[in-house]
Amino acid sequence: MTKGSDDLQDQFFHLANQYYATGKFAMSAMLDPVCGTLYHHAVEFYLKGALCLRMDERRRKGVSHRLDALWSEFKTLREDPELD
Repeated sequence: MTKGSDDLQDQFFHLANQYYATGKFAMSAMLDPVCGTLYHHAVEFYLKGALCLRMDERRRKGVSHRLDALWSEFKTLREDPELD
């Protein structure tokens, strides 16, 4: 793992934490459906952070915001049958 990839992963996780915290606030303020959108982005960035060392930028852009595609990639990476 290179320093650059560490930084990229940190950026994804930092953004994910921001989206999660903002989504939690939006939910407590009953800001529907905004809180769902924020949580969606949080999950997306957590998954992209976990996968950024395995997927290049072109592939990450290719999956866009599709959580199903990201989840499939994540399950393949972890090789854990419990994730099915």
